[in-house]
Amino acid sequence: MARGREKERRKSKRITARLALQIEKKEPVEGEDVLIAESINMSTGGVYCRLRVPVPVLTKVVMTLLIPAFGKVLKKTHVLKCEGIVVRCSETGSGEKNGDYEVACSIMNLKKGDKELIDKYVTWKSMRSFLR
Repeated sequence: MARGREKERRKSKRITARLALQIEKKEPVEGEDVLIAESINMSTGGVYCRLRVPVPVLTKVVMTLLIPAFGKVLKKTHVLKCEGIVVRCSETGSGEKNGDYEVACSIMNLKKGDKELIDKYVTWKSMRSFLR
């Protein structure tokens, strides 16, 4: 059987978003326990970022993400804190200063209000990109 493109498994719309992000390991794992990063993209289902150090797949983390003020919905930056789990970590091989590992974290146990806020931000950002 010929292999075609894999079916998209994401259920949530994903946007490019460079947001301040802190990832804190919930369990003792080799390496740094608190990592500062910037997201590459995000959705209500997860965050994709670049880190200087690897984080093992299936590591449980606490993510703190800064959602900036946007439109008429959010008048000031919102600090969103949620649990997550690392689902992918791969070396970039690019040697860039801002990170040598691309890490995907699935969001778990997101509060309803925070999920709605991310949905609104994703929609707002998507519309702005579309209208440019």
